[in-house]
Amino acid sequence: MVLGELAVLTPEKTAIRDKMVHWYEVSAGLVFNKHTCVQGWKDFTSSTAEGCADYHAVFSLLDLMGMVSSPWAHEDFYKGALWTASHDRQGARVLISGLATPSMADIVLEATNPEAKIDVLDVCPTPLLTCQKVFKPEQVERMKFIQRDALVFDGEGVQYDAITTDAFLTRFPEEGRLKVLRKWVKMLKPDGRAVTTWRIGGKQGQKGYGDADDQRIFMENLEKRVRDWGIPMSTFSEMQTIFELAKAYAEKMHSYSGQTVEQIKTFMKQCFGDVRIEESGWVYDVVLRKYARIIAYDPIKD
Repeated sequence: MVLGELAVLTPEKTAIRDKMVHWYEVSAGLVFNKHTCVQGWKDFTSSTAEGCADYHAVFSLLDLMGMVSSPWAHEDFYKGALWTASHDRQGARVLISGLATPSMADIVLEATNPEAKIDVLDVCPTPLLTCQKVFKPEQVERMKFIQRDALVFDGEGVQYDAITTDAFLTRFPEEGRLKVLRKWVKMLKPDGRAVTTWRIGGKQGQKGYGDADDQRIFMENLEKRVRDWGIPMSTFSEMQTIFELAKAYAEKMHSYSGQTVEQIKTFMKQCFGDVRIEESGWVYDVVLRKYARIIAYDPIKD
């Protein structure tokens, strides 16, 4: 699918571009200045340092250009669900369980009560360090950054009003997915909720993000969007690096998705008494796909 024309950049869109290009510059600087990801997402690629670069260094740019699934594709959903979970709650606390980029943190900061505390979890230090460098001091003050694996993090005694993350559960095979979900249940207050999305359709268990033609079209879209958004690149080497990282993303990125809405609801109901799902529109991420937008209530405690 070749992406259509992008509207002329308004002052608002120019500000968004500049913000997210800055996120890219900070993440890329961390990755390429010998910062290494000591625990990376090993299922993405066997080399954690390589995996950190291929994923974190370029994702903010792909996110900006509408070429990857991101929380911005579900912005109103997240903001509505998190607003009701945090406002009018004294000492509200939210966990972002799997950050990836500053986008999810940006949405949670805006959606929650200004007095709410936000714990930000990721296995890789790169997005955590990026957030500390790109957000305002008063925003960073609201956040606690935790470098841990979601498979083992248990909240360390904290109980959350909401746990949120974007398209995260299908980063794991089913056994790991259920393990993460059970961790969430233990960390949520009895009236807390999980707010997330899940890729629908395709072949269940299939890891790929499209075939060779999809990946070729993705790179054609990238070339067009770089021009349309006026992405600043100071050298040919920087342009080459961006395109190489984007190509690695298209070739390596995957998820264990493919379930129907009913299958997703059945899975979630192993851990929650009340699961509500709405379908998104089409979202582009190497191929077109739809998402289940999930709010899960009544965590089933042991």
